[in-house]
Amino acid sequence: MALDSRAAALPKRIMSGSSRVAALGFFTCLTAPSLSTSARADAGKASAAPLAGWTRLDGISVDCDAGNTTVPSAWDDGACLVGAAAGNWKTEDCTGAFSCKHRQTNWMEPHLVYAPEGECSSLVVFLPGTGSKPSAHSRVLRAAAAAGHCVIGLSYLSQPVPVARFNAWCRHGPGAPPEACNRDAHERMLFGTAPPDVATKSAGLWDVTPVDSMKSILRAALLRLSWGRQFLTGEQGVRWSKVILSGHSQGAGHAAYLSILKDVRAVLLSGPQDCAECSEGWLARATPVVTRRALFHMHEECGPEPDATGPQDEAGLILQNLVRMGLRTQPTVWTGKDLEPRDREIVISDLEPSCQGGRSFHMSISVDSCAPRSERMDALWTSLFSDI
Repeated sequence: MALDSRAAALPKRIMSGSSRVAALGFFTCLTAPSLSTSARADAGKASAAPLAGWTRLDGISVDCDAGNTTVPSAWDDGACLVGAAAGNWKTEDCTGAFSCKHRQTNWMEPHLVYAPEGECSSLVVFLPGTGSKPSAHSRVLRAAAAAGHCVIGLSYLSQPVPVARFNAWCRHGPGAPPEACNRDAHERMLFGTAPPDVATKSAGLWDVTPVDSMKSILRAALLRLSWGRQFLTGEQGVRWSKVILSGHSQGAGHAAYLSILKDVRAVLLSGPQDCAECSEGWLARATPVVTRRALFHMHEECGPEPDATGPQDEAGLILQNLVRMGLRTQPTVWTGKDLEPRDREIVISDLEPSCQGGRSFHMSISVDSCAPRSERMDALWTSLFSDI
């Protein structure tokens, strides 16, 4: 039976018994706009092995006044206004929340690097979400390092609009058809180019150039670290077999796409949130032998039981997408207790955020200022990055 057919026969409300979800609901979901969050670099400590230390590396340079000669400088008066005219967001967003200058500071934040004591043979690459920055996720980065990995929280040219608006651009135009639009945007974000079958289908939403792509930024950062070259190959490549991809929200979507494209291990936080018609084809190409894990909140906008939804929000998309990716283990509802290794594939948190208002449940999965102030949260993150 096809996934959509199965969805119609399943209850819309997730049912939990003891520590496990007894029934799954699958729906389409679009996320609400992201909120900027203050960073707290020392908000918590990982609960496992001690760390050798952390390093800040200068990030990328972004000039919003470059006379429309770069993707960021052309955004406000270009694609942003096109999206507003199509009804995907408001015109005032192009001088406000989605503008280049509003996003500039976080795009230019330093990369945040953690390393465990001794040598490491694997690298966690973490991509923050819309309008966020690596230092806002320092607890997750510490937890990944505590699991024995080298870790880099990467600043990159994330799309200035949240995933909900990216989905709208591809579903309702000007990008089309939805999946080709979605793939083109992911490819350009990650590599600065796109295959011929999808090239230009995102209609210029965010055409990152090769030099500003995630892969180029990652390579440049690794070349500056004493241990970085072990994760590189040739003049242009990354040794993906030694990488574990991670990210939150928009970052989880890019991580999921790259994980499937290159058969890379992944730990996905509150994502992917790409709409079904935008992503079902590439999600279904996931290789089941690659280890992938996911964590999201029961009550976030795309969770099974959203606490509050806006006009573009419906429940269930994250779980639906994970199933499309081949994650088949019955989800585990986590209330703060230790997890068995078999229960780590899909974890749904039901802990209260440490912040209030906005998208607190969504942010509590990864952002320092909203995540539960408990060592058990750090232990959960470390567990997700362990034995992977």
